[in-house]
Amino acid sequence: MTGNMHGLHRKKGEEREEHDFYATHPSAIPPLLKVLGWENGGKFIWECAAGRGHLSEPLQIYGHTVISTDLIDRGYGVGGVDFLQPTAYDNLGFDAVITNPPYSAALQFVEKSIQIAPIACHFLNIRFLESATRRKFFEKHPPRYVCVFSERIPSSKNGLFPKNESSAVCYAWFIWERDFTGRPEIIWI
Repeated sequence: MTGNMHGLHRKKGEEREEHDFYATHPSAIPPLLKVLGWENGGKFIWECAAGRGHLSEPLQIYGHTVISTDLIDRGYGVGGVDFLQPTAYDNLGFDAVITNPPYSAALQFVEKSIQIAPIACHFLNIRFLESATRRKFFEKHPPRYVCVFSERIPSSKNGLFPKNESSAVCYAWFIWERDFTGRPEIIWI
């Protein structure tokens, strides 16, 4: 068996989920909001890879206004919105973009997110810290925080979370503040 980037093991030759749809368990949101100091709501957020609402719903429960879009219409939010292309949403004045982007396009999602909003929060495999291409990006746009989960957060193929499933992958919230130029701070959550 070989592991994929999203926490599920797959058998050799098994295909990745179409469009990299691996949903994040809603339990990833409360620790993020605590780090941001946003537990009391009131922020305007774009979840641009919303899938079936696994991140959008808890953000709304905490009192945030969330625009939920996705490239694919999965029956939640607005489907058919390609975040990486110019959209009608780009200039709405969001406080943050909060998402679990498709890993295959994660860097492009981050790049656009920090143009769209002053705060960009991306749920990513800790291995996102690796690679020469991303290192060059980090030198120019370092994350303000890398919030590493001390317990594994499930990420599930098709948004289905089987009982007792745990992740084999370490995830973190990578948080960019648009004008931050210092050294990233690592936080364990």
